[in-house]
Amino acid sequence: MTCNKLNMFIALSVVLSLARSANSLLAESAIENLNVPATLTPQQFADYQALIKPAVHESPWAKISWHASVWEARQQAAAEGKPILIWSGGGSPPLGAC
Repeated sequence: MTCNKLNMFIALSVVLSLARSANSLLAESAIENLNVPATLTPQQFADYQALIKPAVHESPWAKISWHASVWEARQQAAAEGKPILIWSGGGSPPLGAC
């Protein structure tokens, strides 16, 4: 086997091994075991919604009063003597185009 073919064989073996591991993890997932029916009653919907809704302790950032306007945030920060955090994701400006 040439070096390139050997490297390709090793890479393919690793990928297949990872794919098998991922499949076994997905098969054991709790969501797979839910057996959600095609149609839900209002009570079933409420039960499933409660199951997937994050608990209060899981989203502490949601308690912060965020501002969409940097100017409003700057005014509040100056009045309270606090710093400003600008949260931006994906290289876009805050609240920019997605």
